[in-house]
Amino acid sequence: MARLSTMVWPGRSLDLASEAQLREALSQARWLNRGIVRASSNIWTVAVEQKMVFSRDDARLIFEAQQKPLFPVTRSHSRVSSGCPTIGKPMAASYGQAGWGFALPDAQEMLKHPPQLRVSD
Repeated sequence: MARLSTMVWPGRSLDLASEAQLREALSQARWLNRGIVRASSNIWTVAVEQKMVFSRDDARLIFEAQQKPLFPVTRSHSRVSSGCPTIGKPMAASYGQAGWGFALPDAQEMLKHPPQLRVSD
């Protein structure tokens, strides 16, 4: 993310070497993001399978986290919720995800029908 932040602010020049470094950084960020999503889904599944019991406070935190989007969904006038303007043509949602392309759709499906966690009284 530190490398990707070098793109911030309009008007910065972009040479071929910088472009190559940014492509590599973006690829790494995508890979790590999908891996974290997949690991989180696995942990949740194992917690349910092992019949772990959560406190009411922990269950509330988990429920609140379920309600947050996995990626920005608010768009207006070619701006994403983060405020970065769109540059160039939009890419397919699965572009550049290689072997982890299934992770976000799987996680979204799990959030639609989450496994039931046990909560202590």
